[in-house]
Amino acid sequence: MQYLLVGTRKGAWIYKSDDARRSWQVDGPHFLGGIINHFILDPRDQKTMVMANKAGHLGPTIFVSTDFGKHWQEATRPPAFPKSNEAGEGRAVSHTFWL
Repeated sequence: MQYLLVGTRKGAWIYKSDDARRSWQVDGPHFLGGIINHFILDPRDQKTMVMANKAGHLGPTIFVSTDFGKHWQEATRPPAFPKSNEAGEGRAVSHTFWL
């Protein structure tokens, strides 16, 4: 099975194909109306989907699915940039999120 994950300004879609990519099935939309900035299949286990979603006035957050998009769980601690001090230290960016 091959996957094509598509994030748009109007939601996300999951396209599934056979290994030869001759036939495709579409699943979605997911988060209709949400701005999906990033949508990936975790290469470590090939089953976890991670999505960066900006939901209007609610701001950005991360959603995770471990069943190919049937159910989504919002990260309990969405990503945040660390505060930097006046000396310019602490500017490292962390890409860690928690469920």
